[in-house]
Amino acid sequence: MMRTSLVTSLLLATFLFSTSLQAQTTGRKTYGKTKVSSRSKTIGKTANKTEKKSPASPEKAPKELVERPNYGVALDSLLEQQVELVKISETKADERIKLLEAFVKKETALSAPAYDLLLRARAAVAENYLKQQVAERAVEEFRKAFEELPKPISDRTFLNIWSFPSTVLRYGYREEAIKLMRDFEAVATDNAARLAQVAVFYLNAEDGEDAGRVMKRAVELDPKEGKYFQALASSFLLRLKLDEAAQSYQQAIKLQPKDSASYAGLANIYRSKGELENAEQYYKKQLAITPDHETAHGGLAITYLLGGKEEGLVAEELGKQLAASPRDFRLFAQLAYFLASKQEYQKARRWAELALVSAPTYAWARVAMANVLISQQDYTEAEDLLSDSVARGNNFPTIYFELVKTLLLNENYAGAYEQAERFITIDPEGSFEVNLAGFIKTKSKTFKDLLDKEIKATLGLPVNTTTDDQFQLVESFLRFQFYMAKLKSPSTNGVPASRRQRFDLQVKILESLNQMLSVEDSRKPFRQLWASEQLLLSDIALERAAELCQNAMVSAEEATRLEGSIRDFPELGREARLKLFKARTEHLLGRVRFKQGQLDEARRALKEAASGYSSGVDYRTALWTLAAVELTAGQEREALSLYIRSYNQYDESASIRRSVIENLYRKIHGSLEGLELK
Repeated sequence: MMRTSLVTSLLLATFLFSTSLQAQTTGRKTYGKTKVSSRSKTIGKTANKTEKKSPASPEKAPKELVERPNYGVALDSLLEQQVELVKISETKADERIKLLEAFVKKETALSAPAYDLLLRARAAVAENYLKQQVAERAVEEFRKAFEELPKPISDRTFLNIWSFPSTVLRYGYREEAIKLMRDFEAVATDNAARLAQVAVFYLNAEDGEDAGRVMKRAVELDPKEGKYFQALASSFLLRLKLDEAAQSYQQAIKLQPKDSASYAGLANIYRSKGELENAEQYYKKQLAITPDHETAHGGLAITYLLGGKEEGLVAEELGKQLAASPRDFRLFAQLAYFLASKQEYQKARRWAELALVSAPTYAWARVAMANVLISQQDYTEAEDLLSDSVARGNNFPTIYFELVKTLLLNENYAGAYEQAERFITIDPEGSFEVNLAGFIKTKSKTFKDLLDKEIKATLGLPVNTTTDDQFQLVESFLRFQFYMAKLKSPSTNGVPASRRQRFDLQVKILESLNQMLSVEDSRKPFRQLWASEQLLLSDIALERAAELCQNAMVSAEEATRLEGSIRDFPELGREARLKLFKARTEHLLGRVRFKQGQLDEARRALKEAASGYSSGVDYRTALWTLAAVELTAGQEREALSLYIRSYNQYDESASIRRSVIENLYRKIHGSLEGLELK
């Protein structure tokens, strides 16, 4: 789940609505001071005056002493009720609920505290269910607690009720928690302070839509409270609506010009959009109000970095920030991401490491570190870092994209496409659709347009660690795979695709392939071989497949120059790498030519491949394919000889190959006498 830093960094400063609720309690307390009624003041004044009184008649006792009521029965009843409540509170939760249900039905003077005890008892039972991972029963208990409360409820009870969905959310049941809060909203509909507290829950649940809905109602009820507009701005940020968020912050500033949080929100938005002069202006306004603010100096430092200001200014602001908040992992992650986008990977690594020390699971710190690892071609470590983050519930599009990118650069094509299917859909025209902020369906031809919105709203940065070539590589690869999958299962409603539809798909496949292979780097020859294999397996564009093999062969020297360039045999020396690459290329070309029926060219290529392999599984596989070529050419004895040479009883397909050999041997010799297979 995406944690939007621009939102969470403002929550504590923005929402202290429980204070507002307490200020509205029926005890008429305002900011901790009890309001004294005019009648009380009059009584007080009267009591302080010295008045002359007539002497009391000795024959008559005062009237109030004569007519004193008998309190004994009432006090005894109250005492019995209190004792009963104490005894009930000492029972187990399940039994306590039944006893309290019976107690509140009596409608005594202690019904109100009894309802509070019942509320807590149900909450305890519900939390126990959550611990057992039985969310349905927990939600059921919370609903019962809410439904049996007498209406209207007090502000104190409202805050207790508010904690129910929050508890469900804390145990990881986000959807259930949100539905529960929607049911509870009825007790807050006409109370702005309560609505604001409800919005706090939705913001914590990263539900910008519901948060925006209730805050819109809150500002209608109380349009002069600046903090409500701050909350509305936060809901817009969760929905990645930066312009609307900026307008809400501006309104908050008009209402409460001395509240620094709104200046911070505006500064972050301007910075994310690259409007650095405005960002600098608002950070400085924030600091004028709160000179020692724990995030403003860091925000200003990053603004200076983005603007290319002199290093001394950056260091000065950053020093102030670190003095105020030495473990600000969000700032460290922002710095790491920015430096990675500028390909300053050594510096980026140090900031990313600092962020991960303070917050080992923070997703954006992991994204920054993964890009550092990719720059060092440590794809396995980068993949582990990102996969673990996804497993922990971070399922926003950017982190999935980074995982797909890492797998693709590591040439794990199947894994890359599998992960991509979890977060995107591709339409027939090749556009990508993702759910930004968890629920906003957004479509674009390019991933950059989609992901920039998340990066701006989350990190407040107008940069991206993914290069244009990497975006093109991922996009064209995904389109290629999508169209290939459509070609393999082209039926619509059970009706096979027409010849025209298949032709159109093949055109789109080759267009996507050309875009993918137009990315120039040292791995292009390896991508050419992978693409050739895919065309061969799909039995389309075989001449293009052969051409890709030939192009890869031309680039063999450059492709194998770097140490570790043969990913599955990283320990091979320079000559061994070149020999293996050429053997694999010839092997693939031989298979393509065989499929085309060009037996002479297939024979030549497969002999070269076998010679290059010398031994091992690949060698035996090349011989087996060469045997099939000879058999097709009518050279049965030569084919049998090659089949026997390629046989190994420990190979995975040994039983199938043995059957083929025995059938051919029997055909040639009339029996299996003399056949020896090892």
